[in-house]
Amino acid sequence: MNIRTTFILLLVVAGLGAYVFWVDRRMETTREREEQARKALQIEPGRITAFTVAATNLQVTCAQTNGQWRVIQPIAARADAAAVDRLLSALERMPRGEVITPAQRQARKLTLADYGLAPARVRLTLQAGARRQTVLFGRETLLGSSIYVMDEARAEIIATDAAVTNDFPASVAALRDHALFMDSSHAVKRLDLRGSGRFLQLAKNEQGDWQFQQPLVARADRAAVQNVLDKLLAWKVKDFVSDNCADLAPYGLDESAMKVVLNAGDKTGEQTLLLGKPTGTNTAYIFAATPPEKSVVTVGLEPLVELQLKLDELRDRQLFTLPSHDVGGIRLQQGDRTLELKKSTDGVWRLMQPRQALADNQRVQDFLDHMRRARIEAFLDEAATNLATLGLTAPEWRLTLVRAPEGALTTGTAQRVSTSGEEQQVLRISAAARPDGRRVVKLEHEATPYEIAGSALTNLTVNPLAFRSREMLNLPAGDILRLTRMRAEQTQVVARATATNAFLAVASAQEAVQRDVLARVVQTVSRLTAVRLVADDVRDLARYGLAPPALMLTLGLKGEAGLAKTLLLGAPTADGLFAMLRGQDLVFVLDPTVGELLGQDWFQPVAPAPPAQKEALGVTATNRSVRSP
Repeated sequence: MNIRTTFILLLVVAGLGAYVFWVDRRMETTREREEQARKALQIEPGRITAFTVAATNLQVTCAQTNGQWRVIQPIAARADAAAVDRLLSALERMPRGEVITPAQRQARKLTLADYGLAPARVRLTLQAGARRQTVLFGRETLLGSSIYVMDEARAEIIATDAAVTNDFPASVAALRDHALFMDSSHAVKRLDLRGSGRFLQLAKNEQGDWQFQQPLVARADRAAVQNVLDKLLAWKVKDFVSDNCADLAPYGLDESAMKVVLNAGDKTGEQTLLLGKPTGTNTAYIFAATPPEKSVVTVGLEPLVELQLKLDELRDRQLFTLPSHDVGGIRLQQGDRTLELKKSTDGVWRLMQPRQALADNQRVQDFLDHMRRARIEAFLDEAATNLATLGLTAPEWRLTLVRAPEGALTTGTAQRVSTSGEEQQVLRISAAARPDGRRVVKLEHEATPYEIAGSALTNLTVNPLAFRSREMLNLPAGDILRLTRMRAEQTQVVARATATNAFLAVASAQEAVQRDVLARVVQTVSRLTAVRLVADDVRDLARYGLAPPALMLTLGLKGEAGLAKTLLLGAPTADGLFAMLRGQDLVFVLDPTVGELLGQDWFQPVAPAPPAQKEALGVTATNRSVRSP
């Protein structure tokens, strides 16, 4: 294809694209025109900034102020944005029915008054920037399903659906916001409750946690505070009693009134609610006001119950605030004994004290989950300055949870969602139990001691075996090149053949190896797991039948310069048999089936050769095993 042909094809493609664009745009414009032609009036709700509704017994004006709709005449108050939206949307959607021109009116000898438009039943003036539009609404048609409407700037009268009048306000109250507070509960950053001889102040920190500021500094329960906020913001006005009220005292809305303050972060976002006395004989409602507005309203009593909660009912009863998947270190101290665990960057837990070893991830996680479930049963605020009497200056236990460093959790592990800012949380635990079985504890970064259930502390231990991994060996099966088993005075040795990778007897090529037995042995010992751990740093191995052992199995490994692993099997016990790895200090118990497998013979019996064959071969005897000296 030459350049001239390519250029022509590009012009054709560009032309087709321009044609499609022009056709689509023209079709879209046509559809818009058809849609507009079906509407009675040309109204764009999104552009309207103010409107006035005037009827026989009503005149109300609403305007947008800082993006919020407000009633500005005959009173100053918040407008109900949903009611305003319903009204403006209904005007936009009014269908275009019969159109009556001035010539038709003249021919019928009818005036605007005959259509209920002079004077109009409702006069609606819309303001969109500098543009004003006045719409007149008249009487219903003879059939009653339509109503006459006219744009004052146009001479024609249009019949439209009478249902539009359903969204017309019947009073100023119909356009007023019945909510006592604006915004959503999640936007609130401070909550003050004052009255009935108490003052509670709560604030939300950057992590989204609620904290008491008054009458004490303490954690608050996020769900409990959120529930109070949800009830407050759902609280609605029952009736509007008085506007531009100069004296609120007769309604119980003076200095003695209960006061609720919500703050969204600054003074401009502060909203205040005053709660007064009951409304006459109907004790189900009370008077209320929302300064600086000077209106008195009535509200129901139900949400007031949420505001009369006791301090302890709003406090956080979770002991630890550090999520278990954020924990990167654990330290348990009992007297001079210390147990320490640390999580590596790949999420594997290891024992660091009293000695280093691989830990059991699931057991560590179970421990953390158990401690995270601990709940505060009682708050001992009055004893915060006298820790000695509670046994907390020299506690029996100290439990420290250390936060994993930022970025320490790698892909595939849980993401950090911690809401607590502390890098570590240290819990002191008193030795003495309370009469009800509870224990006194205190987090070092908090002022208040607590009582928790004694059952929450049953898994405390400084015994490293409680967390140590039960995985004794974890080797690639293919790395085991040689097996040597010594039992009593008998030794059996097999090794992998280089050519076939199959195990062959080392003592004699005539030995018949039981390959299925050896395959199970290799599979078992390469992933050797203990039933339980018995003791570490053992001085007397004889008590476990390990000095000398009943059986020794040595694994010759590939590529480790002759390095071998030797498993010692000892005396039987109730759930298996004692065992240990040579060179390690740990005695553990293996499942009894493992002992049975490792005790099976590796070689099949060999049938004796005929005498003539023996003489020909010069063989006098065939040993199935090598006797140890």
